[in-house]
Amino acid sequence: MPVSRRRRDQASGSVRMPRWLAALASILGTILGLATNLYSSQFRDAISASGRHISSAVVSAVIAAVVTSAATAVIYRWLVRRSQRNAQILSTDIEIQSDVLDALADEHDSVVGRSLHYLEAKRDSPELVVFLHGLGLDANDFRPYMAESKFHCVALTLYGFNEDEKDDDRYQPISLQTHVRLLAYALKSLQESNPKKRIALVGFSFGADVIFFLVQYCLESIRALEVSTALLLDPNRK
Repeated sequence: MPVSRRRRDQASGSVRMPRWLAALASILGTILGLATNLYSSQFRDAISASGRHISSAVVSAVIAAVVTSAATAVIYRWLVRRSQRNAQILSTDIEIQSDVLDALADEHDSVVGRSLHYLEAKRDSPELVVFLHGLGLDANDFRPYMAESKFHCVALTLYGFNEDEKDDDRYQPISLQTHVRLLAYALKSLQESNPKKRIALVGFSFGADVIFFLVQYCLESIRALEVSTALLLDPNRK
């Protein structure tokens, strides 16, 4: 199934901090804790002996604690900024071509030549997480999760839900079955672009309902995909 994609723009966002950063912060925190514990008696003596001069040991402990805390803050801030600069969430679309016609339930639904839009945060992970939004929302609702995730993420906007399409006469209302079949069409395209990755579907509200409808209307198409997990967030169907 040849599907063309057009990259539209890209935006930077924050990303999930790497594990080694947490380890580094833990080591620095341990150093700070040890410095404080080693000189705890001096701290107590200094507090109890009001009016006395602070001992050199206490001064050394305070300096060590301040320097360690400052170094931790500076290193963490630098790493966060560096990660933010390197993170990208791309806005892309899939052009709906004529091969989708065989799958449509309503021949009056004119969708060929239109587009399905999605956001993508590419990462080197064996899973491809696909987010599906609720009614009145679009893919942008998942930007914060995509920025923080360690997985390769895609947030798909259902047909006609894109902000630029809501008032576009070319994007007329279509049947529920056509919506679902277009979703299956998009999933097949994403699988072909990432053949070695397992797909995890995450749907919120109506997006969760659509996952149910995938099984109902597009069972054969779903069986051909590497769908390993489905997470339903506040579905309307029970």
